Amino acid sequence: MTEKDAMKKAIQDVIKTMMDRVMDRVMISDPFLPDKHKASKPLYAALVPDEIFKGSHFERRFV
Repeated sequence: MTEKDAMKKAIQDVIKTMMDRVMDRVMISDPFLPDKHKASKPLYAALVPDEIFKGSHFERRFV
């Protein structure tokens, strides 16, 4: 394995670990719950459909 391949593998491992952590948080430890969202932000929940907020909630986890 060349140095370039080793660097590529190391970078991919870091990204994979980070993505696994984010997906675990989004899907298992802290999922989007529509009822909780409606209780905490009733006006916003009435104006924005759950699907839209769920998508933006998911996307913000990667930033």
